[in-house]
Amino acid sequence: MTKKKKQGPFLPAFMLAAAFMPFWFFAPSSGLAANAARDDGIRIGTGLERDEFTIEKDKIHIRMPLDARLGDLKYVIDLLNGGKGGDGLTLDTINTKWNISTAGSEYASIELSGQGGYIVVGNKEKPDVHIGIYQIQDRKTIKLLDLGTMVLESQTGDAIRFSFTGRDGQNIALLDAAKAENVAESSRTDLLCRTWRLIRYDGQDTKDTAMDDVFFFSKAGTYLVTYPDREPALAGWRWQDAQEKVLQYSWDNFDSYGIARVNILDNQNLQIEDAHGRSSGVPANILDMIPLNGE
Repeated sequence: MTKKKKQGPFLPAFMLAAAFMPFWFFAPSSGLAANAARDDGIRIGTGLERDEFTIEKDKIHIRMPLDARLGDLKYVIDLLNGGKGGDGLTLDTINTKWNISTAGSEYASIELSGQGGYIVVGNKEKPDVHIGIYQIQDRKTIKLLDLGTMVLESQTGDAIRFSFTGRDGQNIALLDAAKAENVAESSRTDLLCRTWRLIRYDGQDTKDTAMDDVFFFSKAGTYLVTYPDREPALAGWRWQDAQEKVLQYSWDNFDSYGIARVNILDNQNLQIEDAHGRSSGVPANILDMIPLNGE
């Protein structure tokens, strides 16, 4: 068994002592879908709700909910490409994390979720983390709201080249990127990789408190925590065991890591037992979560 190195708790330490305050997150009721463009275009019927995306001439405005299925996103992409694929966006282009290799790039990585959100990490020693929603505007163009626009120039296997323009229309850059390695496919990985809302911490209700947090796990190994009135905290995760009942998490790219046991994982519930850093005989922290949209 891999020896556990010392690492902070599953939640950043300053979260554990935070005062009570209102809940905020880029949820459909506030940010992730609420800021997306609306128009009088033709509504297309899929598994999505009727207002969640519309088509206006050759442009498409996505209002993907956090609990949308990848099949819904695939439908939209196929629609743009006429069902023929070609050199436009694909499901692999979008539901992916891209590590940017171009020297001097302002950004180190861009991750686009199949649920309509983006995570962009700056290229600094202590990088900025930008989160928000994106719109697919045509077969090659993705608008990252409040950040900029990326246009696919070419894609070959696990490598892409795209141009990126800042939201002010300036700072145009041509960037090369490689697809990040994903966590191995499995049914438990599929269940874990979504957006969860913390409802109890050590048995205490967290609604409308400073612990009213939201957790996002991706197949690229991204672990993001957003919480009331604070910057998001970005970490990484991976399975420790073949049974996928214990995961490792790290706030420093696995120079060190903590260990958490996954006690419950199904379509409706996630319970994590975070025992790291606890002395013998001291109870572990128990985090109970449900899918953000109660799917």
